[in-house]
Amino acid sequence: MGPSLINREILNSRLLHEKFDIDVLPINTSSSISSVERFSFKKLPVLAGKIFKLIGKLSGNKYEFAYFTLSVAGIGFLKDFLLVLILKLSGTKIIYHLHGKGISKSKNLFIKSCYRFCFKNEKVILLSELLSADIKDYVKSSALDILPNGMQNVISDKEFNLLSEKRQETQEQTRLLFLANMVR
Repeated sequence: MGPSLINREILNSRLLHEKFDIDVLPINTSSSISSVERFSFKKLPVLAGKIFKLIGKLSGNKYEFAYFTLSVAGIGFLKDFLLVLILKLSGTKIIYHLHGKGISKSKNLFIKSCYRFCFKNEKVILLSELLSADIKDYVKSSALDILPNGMQNVISDKEFNLLSEKRQETQEQTRLLFLANMVR
């Protein structure tokens, strides 16, 4: 199951919509699969538009969390890093869902410092325990959750309700901003 299918399944979850007030911000700047991970000056105005939309959402809403399917390498990571900067400046806690690896391969000191900044005091969801070695230098094991590739039956309604009891006591929905590169 690829990232766009997982993102769609998450967004279509009845249970999530019952428990969370979800805003969606697609952050992809590529118009086709062939232009993914390729720099183009045509993408800069698109990126600027995404940045302004994010700032607008953050200035009009107080989100408790942002669920972010972060690109982990290359130009995609640098683009996403700009959005992470804005989220962190706003005080929004980030839950990263990583769908690939490549973080540990970076030798660039600037990129490594960006990774440290991104993951500091944030939670990370991985598709497999095997991916944890890729981020071990940046994320404590206590901040990691493993969610196998596939959403069905990961957590039962009963378990989810128990986890959200505290939130239900306040009679408010948790505000969640959903940022994803591959939402169709």
